[in-house]
Amino acid sequence: MRPDPRSLERLAVAALLGLVGVLVWLYGAIDYANDSGTDLQWYRPMAQAAPGLALTMRTPFVYRPLGPWMAGLWPGPDPAGFYVGTVLTALALAVLLYALLRGDGIRPGFALLAGFGFFASPYVFGVLVYNYFHLADLLAFVWIVAGLLLLYRRRWRGLALVLARGALTREVCLLLIPAAFVHLWEQNRLRDDGRRRARAVVPALVLAFGYRWLAEPGPGGLGIIASLLEEGPKVARPDTWVRLLVIAWAPLSLWPLVFPKQTRAFVRAHPHRAVFALLVLASVFVGYDQERLFAPAFVFVAPLLGALVQHALRSRRAWPWALALACTMVLNVPSHLAARFPLPSRGWTIVLTRTAVGLATLIALVLRFTAPPVPRSSVSHADAPDGAGQGIEGKPA
Repeated sequence: MRPDPRSLERLAVAALLGLVGVLVWLYGAIDYANDSGTDLQWYRPMAQAAPGLALTMRTPFVYRPLGPWMAGLWPGPDPAGFYVGTVLTALALAVLLYALLRGDGIRPGFALLAGFGFFASPYVFGVLVYNYFHLADLLAFVWIVAGLLLLYRRRWRGLALVLARGALTREVCLLLIPAAFVHLWEQNRLRDDGRRRARAVVPALVLAFGYRWLAEPGPGGLGIIASLLEEGPKVARPDTWVRLLVIAWAPLSLWPLVFPKQTRAFVRAHPHRAVFALLVLASVFVGYDQERLFAPAFVFVAPLLGALVQHALRSRRAWPWALALACTMVLNVPSHLAARFPLPSRGWTIVLTRTAVGLATLIALVLRFTAPPVPRSSVSHADAPDGAGQGIEGKPA
């Protein structure tokens, strides 16, 4: 008897929420009293000013008021507001990411696995839970995923609201605007919906530039040009690209190289998300923490990896291989920094991450070169929800 699809969906979402809850606990929490040299030294005063606004904070933090302001409204000490906000936002993100993966035609089990892969990365997610004062980063993730889902449903008012909130959260949310117009071009709706989508982005732009006009940043911050001159030279360092393209998305980060045909098909099916990821990649070089700044590209990377896994296991008994991949993801979780039980040194973290990447890549190679031939007509997307996006073969899911 085939399981009820709705029950399967609920089970997958519940499992992902449970896994995220466990991971949030495992990532631990920063000792903010003895480690105040990070960004929290700027975000905490902004929260303490709520319900007012700290318009004299240094750049770029002064332009990101929404996260600290929300934390400051919590009835208690501001660290509690940041932590509660981080946990709730992480859980909301899990639900939204699952919805995005399903909309791309990724079946429930693989959507669960792809979602777990993102949340099990200490480099793009764990560090934000550990230093929970980066609430703005997680909020930006929520606005980005919600914005995409609203975009696909042509909910212009909802999109306008999400973009407006994103404009007051982090600058990266505004990169959705060019991606949205690329999506219109993909759908051949630039003429029909262009004006309505243009009106949807106006509130966000007004808020972004209006808030910058009101703010009076304090000394010490760097502008975009100065930041680019300071951080831009990292583009020439090989280790930068290893961190961005391999470490950040471990352990499945090399799967696109093993399945290049399917990767190209996914990009052709979702050029607007590829454009968004490239814009995020460019923005990395005006900041310090490369992996963390590249994290918003997960809306492109996580569905791509989920689609590749689904493709690789389409003609096999999936659960043993999925379990093996989940084990490599678990192996990637321990860290010397973002952890309740930290590893002894950075070297241990590097060894575990490289081992996880190596094992996951070995699995990909085995699946690629031992796959039995399957007629294209037998590849089914029957489990994709109504209104799904494009499948891995570039055809409607």
